[in-house]
Amino acid sequence: MNIFSSLLEKQDADKLSRYIEQLVENLVNPINSVPLIRTASFPDKPGVYCIFEREVVIYVGETGSLKARMKDIFRTVNHSFRRSLGKRQFSGVVGVSEANAKTKFPFDVELRLTEYMESNIRVALTPVAIGRKEVEEKIVKKHAPVFNSRGQRGQL
Repeated sequence: MNIFSSLLEKQDADKLSRYIEQLVENLVNPINSVPLIRTASFPDKPGVYCIFEREVVIYVGETGSLKARMKDIFRTVNHSFRRSLGKRQFSGVVGVSEANAKTKFPFDVELRLTEYMESNIRVALTPVAIGRKEVEEKIVKKHAPVFNSRGQRGQL
């Protein structure tokens, strides 16, 4: 019974590993991305997403709600990706370095940042009920997106 159980566990682990690899391959392929625009409709499901700039993965994340997270990405106080992108794009503008989880960029920079995002940023996403963190970590490890500054989860 134990040999059969071990074989079954290995087969299940292999299937799960292949499934995760397939998710990763689909997510990191820019051909599967769509423009990141505020009016786009996204599923209200848990999942993983990759953000692209010039067909390069620049950020990867996982969330309990893709719909809510895609809205949050356009709110400076809600998402570190937007703050980091804004600092990179508009570092010479007064007040830009001061944006944080409590303070937005100056109004004109907020507008310019949203325009930049809608014109230059794309997103690929997929609903994933379980294993989101594992998919995210595999992508971070393999692609080292510039805006995933903390590395793998759990590392300090």
